[in-house]
Amino acid sequence: MDSVDPNYEYFIKNFDALRGKYGDKFVVIANCEVVSDHDTRETALKSAMKKFQPGEFIIQHVGDGDEVYFFSHFSS
Repeated sequence: MDSVDPNYEYFIKNFDALRGKYGDKFVVIANCEVVSDHDTRETALKSAMKKFQPGEFIIQHVGDGDEVYFFSHFSS
């Protein structure tokens, strides 16, 4: 059975606080902390790829809605 990514667990656990701080931004989470925030998914991905290897981070949209979507980047 696959385990849940610790970065995603961090995002879910801290979603309300993150929404209050980052509003409608895309956040890059690595090592269970927000390392940057961006206006678009594309700029978040470009920033994350400069600092981390694929699989070491996730990108999440901290929206105002009740739905939470998961986005991550992996490369083979």
